[in-house]
Amino acid sequence: MNYYVITPAKNEEKFIIFTLDSMVNQLLKPVKWIIVDDGSTDKTKEIVEKYQKEHNWIEIVTINNQQEQKTYGSKVIRAFNQGYKLIKDKPYDFIVKLDADLSFPPEYFSDIAAAYAANPKLGICGGFIVEKESDFITKSSRYPRVQGAVKAVRAQCFKEIDGFMEANGWDGLDLLKAMYLGWEIGNVPIKVIHHRIEASGYRSLKFFQSNGYTHYMQGNDLFLTFVRGVFMLREKPFFIVSLNYLKGYFQGMFSKEPKYVDKNLAKFIRKYHYKRLLNFKR
Repeated sequence: MNYYVITPAKNEEKFIIFTLDSMVNQLLKPVKWIIVDDGSTDKTKEIVEKYQKEHNWIEIVTINNQQEQKTYGSKVIRAFNQGYKLIKDKPYDFIVKLDADLSFPPEYFSDIAAAYAANPKLGICGGFIVEKESDFITKSSRYPRVQGAVKAVRAQCFKEIDGFMEANGWDGLDLLKAMYLGWEIGNVPIKVIHHRIEASGYRSLKFFQSNGYTHYMQGNDLFLTFVRGVFMLREKPFFIVSLNYLKGYFQGMFSKEPKYVDKNLAKFIRKYHYKRLLNFKR
């Protein structure tokens, strides 16, 4: 199977060598690996260029936006889409969004390809992101969930879901869209080591408010929002986290922005989350 990999990278000099070494050691290499240097101010670009000289399937693209901070959501996918423009008309079996702070074994992408070959209904596939040993046991025992850090999407599925949305919450909405359209989601039992400790911006009050807004824009109702808010009471600084999440939801409700989804997809999303809630799978 042929595949392309696109990696948004910003100031990853401490970690990107793990990903570079993992990729050059793959048993099944990509047709092209496009690394989008999203305005790095460190030595990320120089490190990639050293590998590029030895591996002609590695390509680096630079975006000149050094002043923009490394964040989650839309910024990451904007960088991904800059890389995707270079290969969108090329034939491929699956495409991969890969973060620049991971390591994984040589058989990783050959196993992904085998999973696609074995199941023509498989739309999105990936391993399990782990930071500690218990993560693998916990995540592999849950429902299938392919995290955005290393996400492979079958070409036809990627086309049908219209790629990744440039918005916070893209990583999740793509899965829901795929399932709504009849695709299956699956994991391969492989550990993908995450070397960067989760950035504080991903657990800030602004982050939780943004999540509340996103959940409204994805068609979730007030009851589901309330339930999530209750579970967020466990997050530090506890009550304030839930308040910011609810604030974001109501911000979306009273805004004039169109939702990310149509009525039918929103109905499917609510039904999916209610089913998970009733089965106690969170």
